[in-house]
Amino acid sequence: MNPGFEIKFLRNLQRLLEEGEFVATYKFALLQALADLSVEREFLCDQPLKLPVDAIAEKFVEYYWGQAMPYSPDADRSGILRQNTGK
Repeated sequence: MNPGFEIKFLRNLQRLLEEGEFVATYKFALLQALADLSVEREFLCDQPLKLPVDAIAEKFVEYYWGQAMPYSPDADRSGILRQNTGK
């Protein structure tokens, strides 16, 4: 892969992370999982990086698990679950 393409891709990814509005946290968790796996895995030059679905799923769950825990009314004294408040 040509170095200019790689730099452009990384800049676009960085811009997405900085400017993106992540209304749903699963999008960020998936993007982070893919980015980390692409750095952690070995790859052969001139060949696409192959990421097994199981590896993607494991990494995704690692990042997203805290967001997927069941809601407990005891955690918020009002008992009201507030999501996507724009903050």
